[in-house]
Amino acid sequence: MELRHVRYFLAVAEEMHFGRAAASLNIAQPALSIQIKALEDELGAVLFDRTSRHVALSAVGRIFLPEARKIMAQANYARLAARRAASGQLGVIRIGFVGNAFFSGALSRDLRQFRKVYPAVTIDLVELPPGAQAEQIIHQMLDIGYVPDFDDPQHPEILRQKTGSWPFVVALSPDHPLAAQDRISPADLRDETFVIYAASDTDRDHLAYISAVLGYAPAHVVHVSNTLTVLTMASAGLGVAVVPETLAEIKIADICYRPLLGARQMSRGALLSSRYHATPVVRSYLAEIARASS
Repeated sequence: MELRHVRYFLAVAEEMHFGRAAASLNIAQPALSIQIKALEDELGAVLFDRTSRHVALSAVGRIFLPEARKIMAQANYARLAARRAASGQLGVIRIGFVGNAFFSGALSRDLRQFRKVYPAVTIDLVELPPGAQAEQIIHQMLDIGYVPDFDDPQHPEILRQKTGSWPFVVALSPDHPLAAQDRISPADLRDETFVIYAASDTDRDHLAYISAVLGYAPAHVVHVSNTLTVLTMASAGLGVAVVPETLAEIKIADICYRPLLGARQMSRGALLSSRYHATPVVRSYLAEIARASS
């Protein structure tokens, strides 16, 4: 069954006159009659009772009429959905993030802004390590990634945009001797055990970055798989952590934060996307975030 046949049927059903229906469709009346006959042949039923002076829906035609209207309504919706998807107003965006992106507010800020302008877009969120996000973007399993920016080498297929920068602080147990100080310097931490985020071998760049922040490579390091574990171990006195200042807003029992004096770098965030495979809706997301931050 072709959509044009359904459209022709609805025109005749509304006019109850082949001549007027043909005029509304801008086709010749004989051609319209042929098309209606072709539809009836396909359905195996007569849709109109015709006389030389009168046209009326048959019993089958009366049952077919509401279904035909549903078909055209769905076709029109599909056409509109396709156009909206092509223009980036409709679709699905798959976004990966790490805890730092959420706690910094960058992810929430961007999602709120995008939702205001594109409320019909579906957003799928998944927490993933930075290395996994980059790999999934390359293999088109993820569209956007929110990761720490460690100055690691960039893959040629990945676009990287900065999302913000924040000072570092030291997270430690209130019982730690350094907690008595108002500020802590990298030299104060030289003999400490550092709790460092690294979900896999692909995320070991974090250690190199923290080493650059401190000005030396920590002698004692414990790697853990997520941000909350970093803070939990620091609160338990199992090490100290150098974290973005925004994490100090997380309410965890038995933990304190002290400014890190003399840090050689700031904590930075980055937004990752594909250089070659962005869909229209992903391009809309990137454009809206860039517009809002300009």
